[in-house]
Amino acid sequence: MPAFNNDSSTEASIAPKRWFLPRLAQRISLVLALFMTSAIAQTPAGKGQIDVVLIGDSITWAGKWESRFPGLRLVNRAVPGYKTTDVLSQLDSTIALQPKKAVLMIGINDLLSLAPVDQVYDGIAAIVQRLQAGGIPIIMLATLECSRQSCGQAVDWVRELNRKLKVLAQKEKIPFIDLNPKFTDPDSGLLPKYTWDGLHLSEPAYVIWADAIRPYLK
Repeated sequence: MPAFNNDSSTEASIAPKRWFLPRLAQRISLVLALFMTSAIAQTPAGKGQIDVVLIGDSITWAGKWESRFPGLRLVNRAVPGYKTTDVLSQLDSTIALQPKKAVLMIGINDLLSLAPVDQVYDGIAAIVQRLQAGGIPIIMLATLECSRQSCGQAVDWVRELNRKLKVLAQKEKIPFIDLNPKFTDPDSGLLPKYTWDGLHLSEPAYVIWADAIRPYLK
C-alpha cells in the first residue's frame, strides 16, 4: 500500500493520487449507478411535520431509517456522492422543512476527492452555522473512516477532521457521536465485518448506528 499525501502542491503526491483515485472512483461510481435513480432527497407534503431530517451522503442514505424509527416522522435528505458543497447548496430547502432535529454526517467524499482537511472542516462548520441560524437543533456524527486497505491515508485525514469536529461540537454545545471506536481498528480503519466495499456500511453497522442515535431523537 503506497503512502498518500494530502498536500496537492508537492510532486511526490502525484503518483499516489493516480493510483488512489481510479480505484475509489470505480467503487463510488458503481454505488452511484446502483442507487442514484432512487436517491433523490425525500420531501414530505406538509411543512412543520418533521421530527428528524438526516443530512449526508450515500452512507447515511442507505440506512433504511424509516423502518428503524417507525414512531418518528423522518426525512432522509442524504444523497449518494454528496460533499459539503452539495449539502450547502440544498440546505435552504432542508431548513424550509423546519424539522425538530437534524442528524448530520458528511465529509468522506470531500476527503476521497483530496480536499484539504481544513476545507472540509470549514464546509461542515458552515452547515452547522446555517442550521443553527434556522433554529434547527443538530446531532453531529463524526465522519466515518474507510478501510485503510481501500483508501490508504484517507483514514488519517478522517481522524484529523474528527478531532476538529469534536472541538466544534463542544464549542457550539451540540451532541457529537463518534461511531468509529465501534466500527474501526486503529491500524486498519473500517473493519471488514461492518462494510461490503471498504467504504459503505453493512447491516450490522446500521443497527449499532441506530442504537447510538436513538436517545438523541426522543
